[in-house]
Amino acid sequence: MLKQSETLTDFVDTAARSAIAIRRVQTEFHARAQAASQAYRESGLSVPGAVVLDRLQSKLDAKCKELRLNEMGTSSQIPQRIQRAAASSSP
Repeated sequence: MLKQSETLTDFVDTAARSAIAIRRVQTEFHARAQAASQAYRESGLSVPGAVVLDRLQSKLDAKCKELRLNEMGTSSQIPQRIQRAAASSSP
């Protein structure tokens, strides 16, 4: 559904730009994964899973803190949803 005063051209343009951005991120992620895999095959060295999870948790915590500091409208609900999802997926 189009927003008020939005044209079909605007909608298609926005959708195309979003799709391009998503593909760019996916391509960059894939390239980093391939490089990491190649580095592992060549060196045999890797980062332990617990270290990776700790780093991801730190990033999540920082983003939750940032969102809390920038509370506006429904954004205050986002950290709670993230925390609930993270808590429900913990062992």
